[in-house]
Amino acid sequence: MQQVEVGFKVKQSQEECEKILKSNGYELLFNTETHDLYFTNKKLTNKMTEQELKFSCVRFRHSKGGCGFDNFNLFDINKPSRFKCTLDEAAEIIVLLIKSGFKKVFDTFKTDYIYKKGNSYHQLQNINKIGLLDYYYDDDIATKTQKEQFEILTNNMLKLGFQLEYDEGVDKLRTLFAQKLCFSKNQNGDYNE
Repeated sequence: MQQVEVGFKVKQSQEECEKILKSNGYELLFNTETHDLYFTNKKLTNKMTEQELKFSCVRFRHSKGGCGFDNFNLFDINKPSRFKCTLDEAAEIIVLLIKSGFKKVFDTFKTDYIYKKGNSYHQLQNINKIGLLDYYYDDDIATKTQKEQFEILTNNMLKLGFQLEYDEGVDKLRTLFAQKLCFSKNQNGDYNE
């Protein structure tokens, strides 16, 4: 079974969402501001899933936890897929990527607040050009079908008191690529409808 993670756009403010989570026993694990740059030398299309877009790109991430790259083996198969580096090293690598024909396709800035209760996680992300999303998954239901997981997650969000803007999740990269809201029922896969 593939685990479902839903990225619901919520109507409440970040502060209201944090109050909902804390009053329902969720604890803040950490928060950070994150700047991601995505580079690719591939042709991206509107028909690609969130995961296909993500894994077609080398991602540079800068946050208070440091900097690093993901999917770097798309650029150099002899290097690890994921590694940390200094900001100066990152600048040199980005220049190499661009000189090698990679183009910057996404530039995202977000604030992240990660909450946990048992095996249930909520990741509040305020994403520039999209708004406030709550990425939500629960390890305890991962053995259920994707459809069942989506229904459980949706109902749990409503029971907690979240006001959802849409009945489906919002895909960040697909939305940024298409420059209009794109929806799915699983950020972790291709459960798009």
